[in-house]
Amino acid sequence: MAAPRRAGHAGLTVDRITAAALEIIRRDGVDGLTMRVLADELGVTVAAAYRHVPNRAAVLELVLDTVLSTVPLPDRTLGPPLERLAMITRASFEAVLAHPGLDALVSRSTAHTPTTRRLRQATVSLLIEAGFDPDTAEQVEAVRHHLWLGSVAVATVTSRRLQAGSATPRKIAAAAQRSSEQLDFAIGLLDAGMQSLLVMGGTGGTGSEARSQRPT
Repeated sequence: MAAPRRAGHAGLTVDRITAAALEIIRRDGVDGLTMRVLADELGVTVAAAYRHVPNRAAVLELVLDTVLSTVPLPDRTLGPPLERLAMITRASFEAVLAHPGLDALVSRSTAHTPTTRRLRQATVSLLIEAGFDPDTAEQVEAVRHHLWLGSVAVATVTSRRLQAGSATPRKIAAAAQRSSEQLDFAIGLLDAGMQSLLVMGGTGGTGSEARSQRPT
């Protein structure tokens, strides 16, 4: 195999680094992304890669932030707060699934990037706008996030299983559509539960009272 072509590190950009990292994740999975592999993918020295990103964790945060930065925050003209929250959930679901292998990163990541903070803050703000008190909004946001993670995982596992079985593109596309429909159904159930909580006064025992009853 020919040695990778080396390029001057001055040509590196955030877009190039992110695109290379996403390609490695698609091809080799998150665990396959190392600084050396990234440098080879970019055609630069490892030292040049380190001059642009300090470590592997920073690369992963950059990838996550870049992908989720495509998720728009709908304004008030697009509907009531819970409808706008559903739009954010769907858009972030589609953004992650558009990049094979990224599901493993979102399921493991505990990092808070500028974009993940922006999305979380927007979600909590929408819940407060819908009528929840701030404490309960935080609790509901956590439930919504777990639902989103589970939906991403199920959709990814289904897609990989079909691809491993040499399913036709039509079957894979149909499965992806079903995954989106299942997410919509789950969002509908969550919305119904949230509406019930609002009828009960926006708490429903999910706030400080519920936390005090959790096992430590």
